[in-house]
Parts: sequence; structure tokens; C-alpha cells
Amino acid sequence: MGSNKTQGLNRLIELRTEMLLNDSRTFLAAKTMSPKLVKLANSGDIGGGNLLVALGMMSLLEFHARIYWMLQMKSEDLDSFSKKQDLTIIPAPQAVSKLLLAVEESDFDLGLPRDAAVIEEIWKLYRNELSHYLWIHNGAAVSHPVEYLPSKSISEIENEWSKRTVFKKPFEKVLQPDQKYSYFLSAEIMRLEMPALTKWLKKRIDASTQDQCNSILRALELGYK
Repeated sequence: MGSNKTQGLNRLIELRTEMLLNDSRTFLAAKTMSPKLVKLANSGDIGGGNLLVALGMMSLLEFHARIYWMLQMKSEDLDSFSKKQDLTIIPAPQAVSKLLLAVEESDFDLGLPRDAAVIEEIWKLYRNELSHYLWIHNGAAVSHPVEYLPSKSISEIENEWSKRTVFKKPFEKVLQPDQKYSYFLSAEIMRLEMPALTKWLKKRIDASTQDQCNSILRALELGYK
């Protein structure tokens, strides 16, 4: 648990992370705990939640990145910034690359090269296409098990699924039919990995000052224009 000066910000991050992760678990529960929904999923009458889970996880990654960007600002600049009521001033691609390059791979590994230009290009291809064009570059996989598992809890199903999947990182480099390599996004793997990123960010917040936390909370409260 963080100190009193950081608990408010850390709790806000925990709540927003938990909210998105629990929403995405709905698809897993639907396709394993209800015989009727399992039947519908296998028949193709309902989808797997691929795009919605991917969009949620990319938004959650961006949320973490914006907070980390603010943590790196000078105190006087952060205080001024927090009063502008516009978090979109923070450039999302650069914020995401800055965050991912700061995190040790042993703490959180998205599966992308440690290269800012590559990370920013991937972000534009995947997140922007999904947000603005309702599609995702090269497709997205969730790959939940579609079978009735009435005696298992969500955590047990997650553990079983993580052992089955061929994807081990959120982004996997795969060889396409044209013999060119590209990245494939497993939104479900990304969901399973996001708590590790939240834990890492909370440690950085614990090392920050009361003024920094207050300014970031003020910026988040004012939100986006």
C-alpha cells in the first residue's frame, strides 16, 4: 500500500483498471459459463468481443501512459498543465513509447521492440484504426475457449486458457502469406498482462510528491475537452 500522499491517485488507477478488466472478462464468462451462449458463440451468432477488448486494453494502456508522462514533468510545468483542462495536449504515441521504454521487460513486456519509432508506428496503426475506423491492423485475437465449464471460476478459466494459447505476449511478430512479418495483437493476453503495468506505475507514483499527485488528480478530474 502506498503512503497517504499517493493513495488517492493509486486508488483511482486501480478502480479504472479494474473496471475495464472486469468488463472484458464478461466475454470470457459468457462463452464458458452459459450453455446457451456457448452454443451461440460456436454457431457464429455472437462474436468473441475481439474489437471491444482490444479497444479497452489500448485505452487502458494510453491512460497509464498519460499518467506516466505527467509524472515526468517538472513540478511547475505539471501544476500549470493540470489547470488547462485538456489531457489531449499529451501526444499519445510519444507517451506510450516513453512508458514502454521505461518499463523493464521483466516487469511488463508488450512484445514490441524497444524502439520509440516502432512503438509509435504500431500505436498509430492499431489504436487509431480501431478508434477511428472501427477496424484493427492485421486483425485482433481474443481466442477465448468456447466450451461449457460450469465448475470453474473465472481465474481458473484464465489460467487454463493462458496455458493453451500459442500467444505469449500481447503483440506477436508473425509471418504473413506474402512472406513479410507483421505484428498480431492478442487482446486477451494484453488484458492478462495489464495488472503488471498498473503495479509498476503505482510504484512510480509512490516515489512522487504530494504536489505531483494533486496536480495529476486535478488533471484527471478535469478530463478531456
